[in-house]
Amino acid sequence: MHEARRPTAATLLTIFLAFLTACGGTEPGNGGNETSPPGGDQGVTADAPSPDVAPAGPIVDIRADLDRDGKIDLEGDNDDRDEDKWTNERGAIFLANIDDDERRCQFSAQLSDDEIVRCNDAADEVVNGAADEADLAKMLVKPWPLAPNGTTWMVKVNAEAANYVRLFIRDSGGSLTVYKPEPGPAGTLRAGFELRIEAKDIVRDRTMWDGFVDVTLEVDVDGKKHTDTVRLRVAPLLLHHQVQKANGLFVARDIFPDSKTFVSSFDAATTAANAPKAIKLDVNDQWAQDYFETGYMVMPKAGGGQQVIDVFIRSANVFNPQSKSFPLREAGRIVFAARGPGVAAIQQFDVRHSQEMDTLNSNGNLEVVPPHVAPDGKNHAFGRILRGSVATFFPDPTFQKLLDSQGVQPTIKIDTSWLLVGHVDETLSFVPTTSSARGWTVLVNDAAMAVKMLTDAATAGHRDVKMFQNKFWLDQLNRQLPAETTIGKLLDDTEIMAATAEAAIQVQKQKDILKREVGLRDEEFVSVPFTHYYSDGYSLAYQPGTVNGVVITNTDFIAPVGHGPVVDGVDVFKDQFEKAVAPHGITVRWVENWDLLHRLSGEVHCGSNARREIPADASWWKVIQ
Repeated sequence: MHEARRPTAATLLTIFLAFLTACGGTEPGNGGNETSPPGGDQGVTADAPSPDVAPAGPIVDIRADLDRDGKIDLEGDNDDRDEDKWTNERGAIFLANIDDDERRCQFSAQLSDDEIVRCNDAADEVVNGAADEADLAKMLVKPWPLAPNGTTWMVKVNAEAANYVRLFIRDSGGSLTVYKPEPGPAGTLRAGFELRIEAKDIVRDRTMWDGFVDVTLEVDVDGKKHTDTVRLRVAPLLLHHQVQKANGLFVARDIFPDSKTFVSSFDAATTAANAPKAIKLDVNDQWAQDYFETGYMVMPKAGGGQQVIDVFIRSANVFNPQSKSFPLREAGRIVFAARGPGVAAIQQFDVRHSQEMDTLNSNGNLEVVPPHVAPDGKNHAFGRILRGSVATFFPDPTFQKLLDSQGVQPTIKIDTSWLLVGHVDETLSFVPTTSSARGWTVLVNDAAMAVKMLTDAATAGHRDVKMFQNKFWLDQLNRQLPAETTIGKLLDDTEIMAATAEAAIQVQKQKDILKREVGLRDEEFVSVPFTHYYSDGYSLAYQPGTVNGVVITNTDFIAPVGHGPVVDGVDVFKDQFEKAVAPHGITVRWVENWDLLHRLSGEVHCGSNARREIPADASWWKVIQ
C-alpha cells in the first residue's frame, strides 16, 4: 500500500532482524527410514570381474517417492507404477532449494537489488550441511548385481528443465556431490546408487518452465541403450490466509513520534489476546503489510511429515525506476535479512511497469480468500488469491504471472480503482468464525449502514454529538488541521455523502464477485460501517476503516480505534462492531492508529504483517490445477 498514491513517512532501510526457523523442521541425513542401496562413486568404482552367470535381462530402474509417503520402495510397484506421469494422486515432488541453511548469505545494504537476491543454497553446487540435504528430494537407482563388464550408465534430465534443476549423487564415502552427465562404470550400477535433486528457483513463468522434470536413467549394454524415466514436479509457492494461526507478527519499529502510540497499543492488544508479540522491523517505513508477504513450499518427508521452506516475498514496488542498482522499495530488502535456515526470500518485478499503477504492487493488495469449494465444484483447499485489478489499473504483470504459475491459488480480481490507495484490505477482511461449517466469514465495509446509523442518531436528537475529538488531519504541507466534527456536520457534507454513496455501490460489486466466485451467501458477510471521502478524486475511509484489521488469534481481531460519536456513554460504531463479530466468536482488540496510519490513508492491517502456521496437511498436490 501507501506509496505512489499515498504519503509515506520514509523508505530508508537500515537492518532487519535475526529471526525465523523453518516451520516444517528439517532432519539431518536422509530424513528418515528410507530404503537406500549402497552408495556408488560416480566414475570411480571400477568394473569388477564379469559375473559368472549372465543376467536374464538388464535391471534399469530409477525410482522416486511416487506415492508421496516420504520414502522410496525398491520392491513392488508403489514407487514404480506410472512413474513417467504426474497426477494429483501420484508423482514425486521436489523443492526449490532457495533458503540459506548454513547462513552463508550475509545481508548487506550495499548490495544492489539484483545482487542481494542471488545468494541461496541452490546458487552453488555444494550440499550445505545436513539441513540443506533434507531439502533435496531423493531418487534411487535399483542395483543390477549382474551388470556385465563394459556396461555404462548415465542420468539425464529433459532439455526444458535442464537449466532449472540440479542433480547430486551419493559417492562411496557417503557424500553428495554434484552430478555431471557422463558415462558411469558397471560397478556403480551393480551396487545401485542414490541421487538427489533440487530446483534452482520457483516457477515464475510456465511458458519458460512448467515445474516438471523428467529424470532418465540410460544404461548402455553392448551398444544397446535401455532407459527408465521418472517424472517429478517442483513444489509451488503457497501464500497464507488470515484464518491460519499467526505464529509471528510484525510492525515497524517506533522511530517516528506518531509510531510510539501505535506500537505500544499494538503490543497491548497482543498481550491481552495472548498472541505472539510483534517483531519490530528496523525500517523507516510504517506500512509493514505492503513491502513483503509470507508464504511457504512443502514436499513430503519420511514418516508422513512435511519438509517446509518458508518464503518471504518482496513487493514489486518500483520506487526509483531510474536507478539501475536500487529500483525497488527499500524497506522490502528486509526479506533478505530474514533469509536463513529453512527461510527463502524472493522478488519479481518489471521496472517498466506503470508508476501510476505501482500502488497495486503493495501487498495490502495481495490477500487470500480462505479455503472453499467454489460453485463450479472445484476444491480450493488452500484458498484463492484476491487482488485489486481491472483492465485499466493492474499490478505488475510479471509478478502476477509468478502467482498464476503456481497453479494452486488462482486469482480472483475485484475493482479497487475507485479507491485512492487501491487495495483490497481497505474494504474487506477474512476472519475465523465458530458460527458456520465454512469456518470463516468476511468483514465488509457497509457505507450505507454508516449513514443510517448517523441519521438515526441525528433524528434522536444527537446532531451535535462530536466525532474525532482531539484528532488532526495533515495538509499537503504536513500542517495539522482539526479533524473534530459532529454527526450533523458530517451528514450535511455533500461531498462525504457522495463518496459514501459511491463506496456502497462499489463494495456491493466486490461482494457480488465473491458471491459468484466463492459461493458466499449474503448472511456470510458481516457489515462494518464507516463513511468515505474524496481525496484527489479517489475514495478513502473518512472514519477509521475498522474492516482494515488483522487476525492475531483464532478468536481475536485487531481493529483501529474509530473515535466515533458517543451517545449515552457508548461509541455507537465501536458498539456495533463488537456486537456484529461476537456471534462469530471474535473479540475485538482496539489499537490506536489515527496519527501514524489513518490520516496517511491506512489502518492497522496496512501497518502490520504476519507469518502464519503451515497447515498440518499441506497436500497441495491433491488440488493443483
